[in-house]
Amino acid sequence: MKHENYERRLSIVHQHIDDLASRAAVGSEDTLEDLRAALEELRTADEELRVRNEELSVAQLQVEAERRKYQELFELAPDAYLTTNLAGIIQEANQSASRLFGIATQFLTGKALAAYIAADDRPRFRGLLSDGKHTDGVRTAAFRLRTRDGRRLSAELTYSLRHNEHDVPVGFRWLIRDVTEQERLARQIRTLNADLESRVAQRTADLQAAQLLSEDLLHREQAARRAAEASEAQSRHVQKLESIGVLAGGIAHDFNNLLHVVLGNADIALSRLPKRSPAREPLEEVVRATIRAADLTRQMLAYSGKGAFVVRHLDLSSEVREMATLLRTAISKQASLVWELASN
Repeated sequence: MKHENYERRLSIVHQHIDDLASRAAVGSEDTLEDLRAALEELRTADEELRVRNEELSVAQLQVEAERRKYQELFELAPDAYLTTNLAGIIQEANQSASRLFGIATQFLTGKALAAYIAADDRPRFRGLLSDGKHTDGVRTAAFRLRTRDGRRLSAELTYSLRHNEHDVPVGFRWLIRDVTEQERLARQIRTLNADLESRVAQRTADLQAAQLLSEDLLHREQAARRAAEASEAQSRHVQKLESIGVLAGGIAHDFNNLLHVVLGNADIALSRLPKRSPAREPLEEVVRATIRAADLTRQMLAYSGKGAFVVRHLDLSSEVREMATLLRTAISKQASLVWELASN
């Protein structure tokens, strides 16, 4: 039963008792009985009222405990917490809000929250107040704050509408979180990432340049190796030619000695033969062939570096005629050798 119902009931009982008391002066037995019944009813009502008062006291203690708990949570919240009316005038502020703005809590009450928003962001904040009156739910926006000592902070504002018991909007709840340090760290991380990317790009470019240099050095090394191999092959070829020249020189020298013996003996034989001897012509051919062979050996000696080249005019027709006998022996028997030599 509600408290006002108890009061109304007690008033009725008291009125009834007053009526009975005025009638009891007559001394009617029925009146006395009614009076006793009314008193009993009064005692019952008083007991119910006492029980109700005890229940109300317990409920009031519980409400007070809940209020203190809410107040402690409100005051000791790590983030700034405020309540404002629909115009943005601060009605409540916790200790974190006081620390954030650098102003005592009692001096925050009654101030416009827009006064602590950076001047550049105030038009947007006022637009938020106007739009927020018609929007339910929790929303978040980023703003820059200006504290009492002039510091500029980056903050994240989370806000929602407050309603009265008739569900009519009466103000806003504000949760303000200082994100200045987080933004500084984020900027620092972005700077470090950009620096790291720059270094990685530079390192990549250096590695690519080193790779190109390595490939160039490899190509040069291969070219140098090929040149060295070619030089070595040429050196071997030169050595081989020198060896051949030495061998040819040795052979030519020995052969030249033998030719001198042949030529000397042929000259001796010719000197002892009569001029009309049939053996004279073959011996003269032997002398000519020996002289030709001696010329060849001198050329071989010159080639091998053991002789000297002699530059002189030659009568090619005469040279060919002198080689006629040797040429006839070198060609097939079925072939005929015919000279067509100029006289000059």
